[in-house]
Amino acid sequence: MEKYLTNLYYRLLERWTKWKENTLRWLRKYRYKLYFLGFLALTLYAKDLQFTIGMDGYTIADFQALRPIPRLMSRVLSGAEADEDPGFAPISWDEILNGEKAGTATPVADKVQLPAARTEKQKVQLAYVKRFAQVAQGEMKKFGIPASITLAQALLESDAGKSRLASRHNNHFGIKCQSRTCPKGHCVNYADDTPKDFFRQYETAWESFRAHSEFLQRDRYRSLHKLKPTDYKGWAKGLERAGYATGKGYGDKLIRLIEDLKLYQYDRV
Repeated sequence: MEKYLTNLYYRLLERWTKWKENTLRWLRKYRYKLYFLGFLALTLYAKDLQFTIGMDGYTIADFQALRPIPRLMSRVLSGAEADEDPGFAPISWDEILNGEKAGTATPVADKVQLPAARTEKQKVQLAYVKRFAQVAQGEMKKFGIPASITLAQALLESDAGKSRLASRHNNHFGIKCQSRTCPKGHCVNYADDTPKDFFRQYETAWESFRAHSEFLQRDRYRSLHKLKPTDYKGWAKGLERAGYATGKGYGDKLIRLIEDLKLYQYDRV
C-alpha cells in the first residue's frame, strides 16, 4: 500500500509539473495580449472610479499611484524564468491587490552602495549579487534568513553561478537529494563527498533560492532563527556548527564574503 501511494504521489507530481509548464508556456505566449487587456481594464476602471467616487475626495492621481498592471503581470508571468531576469523579485497576488504596498517599494539599488570591483573575480561576484539581491531580500522577508547569508552561501556554493551544478541544473546552494525514489528530472549525480552523491536540480534559479530557505527551516537550524536578522556572523558560525558544509572554515568564508562585498547592507534595507 505504501509503495502504491508513493507511486501515485509521484505520478500526480509529474502531471502537476507538466500542467504548470504548459500553463506558463501559454501565458508567456499570450502575455502581451494579457498586458493589453489588463491595461485596458485598469484604464476603464480608473475612469469609472473617478466618475463614481470623485465626490468622496478620490482622484485619478490616487489610483494611478498603484504600480502599473503590465509591469506586475510581467513579473508574475516571468516566475518560471526568474533566473533570466536580473531585476526579478518574487511577488504575490496580495501585493498586486495591495496597491499601497506595491507602489511604495524603493529599488534595492537606490539604497545599497556596493564596493568597486578590484579583481575580475570580484566583478563576477558583484554582478551575481546584483542579479539575485532582490530574490534574497524577498526570502529574508518571508523566512527570516539574512539576505547577506543567502547571497554569500549562493556565491560560495555556486562559484557565483559558474559551477556546473548551478549553470546546468539551477542548484545554487549545493542541496543534495534526500529522496530514495526520485521522479525523472528530480536530481542529478555529481561526485562530492562520495562518487554517488545526488543533487537536486531545478527549473529556475528562483526555485533553488526558495528550496534553500525551506531547507534552513529544519530543526538543526532552528536556533539560528532566534538571532537578530543583522547578526550575519552568528548565522555564518551557526551554519558551520550545524554541518551545512563539510569543508573547514565555512563560517569564516561566509563572513569574509559578506564583509568584502558589503552584503550586510541588504539586511538593513
